[in-house]
Amino acid sequence: MDAIVLLKEDHKVVEKLFKQFEKAGEDDHKGKKAIVDQVIKELTTHAYIEEQIFYPTARQAVPETEEHVLESVEEHHVVVWMLSELANTDPADERFDAKMSVLMENVRHHVKEEEDEWFPQVRKAMGRKDLQELGEKMEAAKPEAPADPLALTSARHVFTSPAGGNWSGHRYRWVGVRMKAVVWHGKRDVRVETVDDPKIVEPTDALIKVTSSGICGSDLHLYEVLTPFMEKGDILGHEPMGVVLETGPAVTNLKPGDRVVVPFNISCGHCPMCDQGLQSQCETTQVREHGTGAALFGYTKLYGQVPGGQAEYLRVPQAQYGPIVVPEGPPDDRFVLLSDVLPTAWQAVNYADIPPGGSVVVLGLGPIGDMSARVALHQGAGQVIGVDLVPERLARAARRGVDTINLDECDDLVTEIRDRTGGRGPDSVIDAVGMEAHGSPVAKFAHQVTGMMPDPVAEWMMQHAGVDRLTALHCAIEIVRRGGTISLVGVYGGMADPMPMLTMFDKQIQLRMGQANVRRWTDEIIPLLTDDDPLGVDTFASHHVPLSQAPQAYEDFQQKKGGTVKVLLQP
Repeated sequence: MDAIVLLKEDHKVVEKLFKQFEKAGEDDHKGKKAIVDQVIKELTTHAYIEEQIFYPTARQAVPETEEHVLESVEEHHVVVWMLSELANTDPADERFDAKMSVLMENVRHHVKEEEDEWFPQVRKAMGRKDLQELGEKMEAAKPEAPADPLALTSARHVFTSPAGGNWSGHRYRWVGVRMKAVVWHGKRDVRVETVDDPKIVEPTDALIKVTSSGICGSDLHLYEVLTPFMEKGDILGHEPMGVVLETGPAVTNLKPGDRVVVPFNISCGHCPMCDQGLQSQCETTQVREHGTGAALFGYTKLYGQVPGGQAEYLRVPQAQYGPIVVPEGPPDDRFVLLSDVLPTAWQAVNYADIPPGGSVVVLGLGPIGDMSARVALHQGAGQVIGVDLVPERLARAARRGVDTINLDECDDLVTEIRDRTGGRGPDSVIDAVGMEAHGSPVAKFAHQVTGMMPDPVAEWMMQHAGVDRLTALHCAIEIVRRGGTISLVGVYGGMADPMPMLTMFDKQIQLRMGQANVRRWTDEIIPLLTDDDPLGVDTFASHHVPLSQAPQAYEDFQQKKGGTVKVLLQP
């Protein structure tokens, strides 16, 4: 059998399987799964012999087919990623059939182009004997084909896009298949549900396919405390990265296929606030209805109620400025922390104003506190003391050279810290705990009462009353040396919280705070994201979890189960 006849016979086998799938009963999940498994096997084998043998030979024998070959490999790239995802989709999933329909449409289009447009050119250029020998070689190579479609050359290939630049991996979309996303339903109730896909709305929008998305400590505030400002159906998440699929006409800095990290705050890059490096106060996206700063992804009515990034796809407003293009190659872990953790920690240390060789106490060693301690050491702090009560967090920090204190084993934290800092107290304190600090039964009661109130009453309570647990902040005020600086990075939510103003005035304390101005700091951070990995970003995430397991991941993170420090969701 000559090579072209062999490939056409393969096409017929796959088409027969497609027709079997189309005729299968709606509830025949087992039968459909068996058909899909066979389709994956056939297409993977077929793609292998084309990529390894037929395409190189065709390009050499018929140079004018080179463009067709490259286009075919690009189409293989999309199909093999689809096959991989389909293989991991439950046949009972409501989207299983729809995904298979999209796959069939792509494959049928690919087959028609090959058979109609350039197979005839190859047959005309190559003699019968050469095609026969080529076909025998291809048939003999079939047993060598990998079982995993992602092991194919096309799955790893990097292509040059028509607009310039390169792309690879995940550049496809299940058109017509509604996406999965992490959706808020109530206190401690998040679910993974099928929701409408995002669309380009404004000329400055972009659409990305999300490849990783973190669960942030501040997401737990939505899980527990800030529920009055949430609505059922809100999509969570503000730490995403992925691949650009589409851009609005005003977005000239991005192109389909670009690998990007999306900052958690949405900023325009050209207003007076952005010009001053205060992107979190962007005047273009400020939520004036609530008197708050720049809009945030996935973070309550207070910040614009913008659908978040714990989803398969994300609409990115102000994409002409916000997304950060990162290189192909390293895993997502290398870059995804640019969305929030890295710039938030970088700003926390900058605001702490630690003198060269000076001392800093970091209260709370969750993701932000942990990274703040690493940044402080990297920037030359002489002594970094980390305070927490979770053994796994303390151990992580200690391995990076942080002097740690376990609150459960310390009777008097203020005295302990002063003893370690020459009796004076540290030059700086970073409060990375925020409103859910331990040790305030009154504020804990206020949290619980607020959560039980009707939403309009609860909203008023949050906006006009003191409902924060201020233990960490009061502790920071007590332990910092006179004339020292407190950098407040933990989120607080009350509007009338009591503060020890006399002590603050008497000690001449400087207090700096605010949402991170992500794009203000990213250019300083990116040079550190190398193979040397001075901040330990490649191994920072403690857990990598499929998007489908997000509800359990939220619970584990909130209850600090199983060493859960930082979770990356992977759609």
